[in-house]
Amino acid sequence: MSIVSNFAAEPNRLEMLVNFLKSVTRGYTKTELEELFSPSSGRGESSVFKEVYSVADSLGIIELEEQDSGASLVQLNHHLKKEPLISYIENQIFKQEFVLKDKFSFAAAWLLIQNPQNPIDWADNISSRVTQDLSNGEFGELELTNNSRSQHFSYWCQYLGFSSKVSISGKTHIIPDPTPAILRHLKSIFQDSKEVEIEKFLNVIVEKLPVLERGWIRDKVESVSREGLQRNENELSYSTSLALLRLEEKGIIKLLSKSDANVMRLNSAANRRISHIQYTGVKK
Repeated sequence: MSIVSNFAAEPNRLEMLVNFLKSVTRGYTKTELEELFSPSSGRGESSVFKEVYSVADSLGIIELEEQDSGASLVQLNHHLKKEPLISYIENQIFKQEFVLKDKFSFAAAWLLIQNPQNPIDWADNISSRVTQDLSNGEFGELELTNNSRSQHFSYWCQYLGFSSKVSISGKTHIIPDPTPAILRHLKSIFQDSKEVEIEKFLNVIVEKLPVLERGWIRDKVESVSREGLQRNENELSYSTSLALLRLEEKGIIKLLSKSDANVMRLNSAANRRISHIQYTGVKK
């Protein structure tokens, strides 16, 4: 079972489970946790817990500790005692062993090659769009086989900072927008210098976010994308361009173009070329 097929396992419910396990001083068995989160009177609530538990288990958020009595107590992964859940999940979903069993990261990379000017209707089943965009059938529908999965996928992308919701003519749409995801990593990228070349910036950030251009997950998706979605090596995608321009508008970075330096072109109405990114850290 993949992330997108467990509809009840929304990120906020995983947050609730993690916060509970952080707050308690005693251990609980899976059965005890199920009773706490979904009293036996509600079968539907029990189903919700099972899906949340399943996703938490697949992501390594929880671990089982065997007791002398033979009982198994559910423990929080020790990394989550200090690391924010969103950072932990981000690390997990991009590990190769997880990618091999769950296509979520490939679906996120597909979303990020889309043009934000052609937003996705919230009510749409995007499976046909996926299969049209990715030519050789290697990825199929990326498990986005119906509208419920498409919407659940969108919840996760919003949580991880890969997309945003907009209202157009009274309808809700999803646009690829990795601004929050990139923002999370700016301090670590610029910890040794307040200015880096765009080439170095990309090489460093894709180690954390391989769904961005030049990342190994993105490369696999771009290699089979249809004409019109393919990107020249010396240009940034529409979604990454949007993110960088938004971060500059907020005063967090400055996009510079220096002579005698390698440049990359932004795919945007501005049609700018940049060679360096300067980090100011000031947010409007």
